[in-house]
Amino acid sequence: MVTTLGLLGDLCCEAEQILRRMHAVQRCLMHCQDIGLRKRLLSEVERHIIRCMELENLVRSYKNDVFSDSYQLQLLDELLKRVLINKTFLYQS
Repeated sequence: MVTTLGLLGDLCCEAEQILRRMHAVQRCLMHCQDIGLRKRLLSEVERHIIRCMELENLVRSYKNDVFSDSYQLQLLDELLKRVLINKTFLYQS
C-alpha cells in the first residue's frame, strides 16, 4: 500500500527532492571537467526548472483559492523559491 500526504504534501516532497538533486548537481558542476557530462547535468537542471515553474503556477492559482492559508502551500512556495533562486548559481559554475 502506498501512503500519501495529500496533493500538496506530495508536491512538497517532490519540490524537496528537486531541491536536493539541484544541490547535488551544483556540487558536480563545480568539479566537472567533461563537456558531455556537463551538458547532461545542465539539461537535467532545465527539466527541473520547468517542473518547478509548473508547480509555481499551481501555487499561484491555489493562493487565490480556498487553500490560501494552508501551511503546506506556504511550504511548497518556499521550496520552489529556493530551487529557482539556486538555478542562477548552477549556471555560474
